[in-house]
Amino acid sequence: MIKPYIKIDGVPSFKDSEIMALWSRSRQEGFADNLFFDIEGMNESLFIEIMQSDKCWLFVIYNDDKQLCGFSWLTDFRGSKANGHFALFKGFRGKEGIKLVTQTCRDILSIKNDGGRYLFDVIVGATPVSNKPACFLSDQMQKAWGKHCDIGVVRDYLYDYKENALIDAKLCYFRREEREGA
Repeated sequence: MIKPYIKIDGVPSFKDSEIMALWSRSRQEGFADNLFFDIEGMNESLFIEIMQSDKCWLFVIYNDDKQLCGFSWLTDFRGSKANGHFALFKGFRGKEGIKLVTQTCRDILSIKNDGGRYLFDVIVGATPVSNKPACFLSDQMQKAWGKHCDIGVVRDYLYDYKENALIDAKLCYFRREEREGA
């Protein structure tokens, strides 16, 4: 189950402190630097600014027991495509993580506008090949999604601020199964 960050009449669905807690937990669990390698000077205030911006759609991920499992966010919107990012907390990886990310992608790809049209046909992900757990998850997602997911490695695709260098990335996409015009 996902819960989006939205504002209704100016009232946000998550408090700043709840969004800060996502950042803090990412830091405590030691994966924040791997997750935000491509953002120079990432810190708590920049995290909140990015997650609350109009250029980002934040979703908080819960399991069936309503436990906080992680978060996802979309960026770089072009037509019906968005870049997807996923973060799962410890205890929610492995088989459960595959299930959570699969359901998150399906939930996001099923979002419709007021006119009943799907907002997204494709979610694209780019993972540094050095991030072995995330690459493993991508491989497992491809098995789960079959022909609606593909993966390839692209040399020098991402920029790592810490390394001050271009790095190789594993690209994957998740496509809504009943795409219009497909």
